[in-house]
Amino acid sequence: MKKIRVLMPSEVPGFQAHVDEVSLHENLNDFVDSLIPRINIYDLGEWNILINVASRHTDLIGFYKRALRYPSDQEVEISTVIPIPNEEQASYGFDKPSKPPFYRPLNPDKFYTLPPNFDDYNNLYDYVLNSGKKIITLVFLKGFTCNGKKIRFAE
Repeated sequence: MKKIRVLMPSEVPGFQAHVDEVSLHENLNDFVDSLIPRINIYDLGEWNILINVASRHTDLIGFYKRALRYPSDQEVEISTVIPIPNEEQASYGFDKPSKPPFYRPLNPDKFYTLPPNFDDYNNLYDYVLNSGKKIITLVFLKGFTCNGKKIRFAE
């Protein structure tokens, strides 16, 4: 089993029809693999990391400040969120549905956040891929605790 793996759940109906999720998943896992030499991975011991990069109708890119721990699986889960734009926010955004989707803004008291910068991209795939890389990088810049050890980029 890999020490760090990325999953990409989506809370946006139709998201899978607009991007190649398999390619996104592979590229983000390759990105994480490239970061491993910079992370104090040895402090995890037998534990593994799962990073959920969820697409959602929200306002900011972010990750939840509290990691979830599953001792029986020896896994720590980091929950991250990427907002998916509508057509008014970006040319590649989703059409605004007649019935608005469930919208959950991120609470800065509970999440580390970054602005989405929709204008920096020309298509949804590049936006999601690069936003995923940014939030995963922030996860290891800020760090999180597992078994009393701070897991982050080594200094």
